[in-house]
Amino acid sequence: MNKKTTIEDIAKICGVSKATVSYVLNGKKSAMKMSKDTVKEIIEVCQRLGYRPDKTAQALSAMRKIPLNLIILTPWLYSQYSDFMAQINSAFESISREKEIKFSYAYYERGSLSKHMKPEKYKKYDAVIIAGTSVDDDAYLERNSAYFDNIIMLNRCVKGVYSVYGNDREATFDLASRVKAKGHYDSFVIVGENTDSFCRVERYAALKEAFPDAVISEFEGNIDSENAKKLFEEHKKGKTCFAFTLFSPASLFLTHLLRQGVKIPLDCGIICFDIHTLLSDYLPLTLSTVDPKLSDMVQAAYGIALSLKEGAVPESKCIHAEIIEGETAKL
Repeated sequence: MNKKTTIEDIAKICGVSKATVSYVLNGKKSAMKMSKDTVKEIIEVCQRLGYRPDKTAQALSAMRKIPLNLIILTPWLYSQYSDFMAQINSAFESISREKEIKFSYAYYERGSLSKHMKPEKYKKYDAVIIAGTSVDDDAYLERNSAYFDNIIMLNRCVKGVYSVYGNDREATFDLASRVKAKGHYDSFVIVGENTDSFCRVERYAALKEAFPDAVISEFEGNIDSENAKKLFEEHKKGKTCFAFTLFSPASLFLTHLLRQGVKIPLDCGIICFDIHTLLSDYLPLTLSTVDPKLSDMVQAAYGIALSLKEGAVPESKCIHAEIIEGETAKL
């Protein structure tokens, strides 16, 4: 006759005390403070051995009712000018009004994620959402993906790591090709920036593919009246279209040209990538850009996090951007 499974057996297999097993099966508040992996293991062992199925079912139900616990890591946490983070914050707050979710933020220095990101440090979270990584950060996560089973990359795609990312290259190429196909502009200028951003590298490659004969203007720093004038005067040849990989410098460049009386988009066109939740309301007709749908990315990341909490194996997801034609692409 098979020996009946006892609470001592469960505790021994899981490497915990009998009290810990009891807390989990009886839904004590103490269980909510335990590692999610510990709680999950106790429930799974109880299910496998058929120990107290009624209590196990109750514990499983209680675990599912515990709010989803997330942490968002970003190098832009303290950047007052980061509209990217403003959009991310807004999307998570919107989710929290309808779903049981607990989220917090942590800062890391871009390019130094390996010093900050240790597997044991973030095991207590259902998911760790990371935004703003550099190429070195991505390489570190890819090399150590086996140790990070609860990481979700936001607006990035890293091999071996759950990722929610955009089709930046495809969307940028689509917008640029539409502009070129109109045949209105005599020349094209790609305003290149030295960057190791995964997204901007993809956009830059797409612009070079769409405009193979374009002039490449390596530009560093912020766009102000002086360097906007310099950029325009150096590269304006006939009807010229300027292409940027970001919204902010493109919008500042556009503002400068409008102040100088340049006819947009007849004499000069401007295309870029991204939107700005405030600036977009003021520059909707002239600036041709791409909306990466960050709120959709956050929703997808939430779905992956929820699957991880419930023990499922989710899939990475690509969010398709929307072309905002503006006047440059409509000529």
